Amino acid sequence: MPCGKSLKKSFPNELDNQWISTNKEKRYNLNKKFLNGLEVSTFISIEFCFLYCVLAHAYSGMF
Repeated sequence: MPCGKSLKKSFPNELDNQWISTNKEKRYNLNKKFLNGLEVSTFISIEFCFLYCVLAHAYSGMF
């Protein structure tokens, strides 16, 4: 045994399960990041539209 470390023998299905689990976790995290970004974009768009409407209404009475 090199360096006093023992190697644990894994069966192929254990490796597959770990790989699938890791991929599911990565997919979940990407989906979460995407939805958070979409939420922020939507919020900014709504705020911008609201501000535009308020300013347009305020300036329409001036001219």
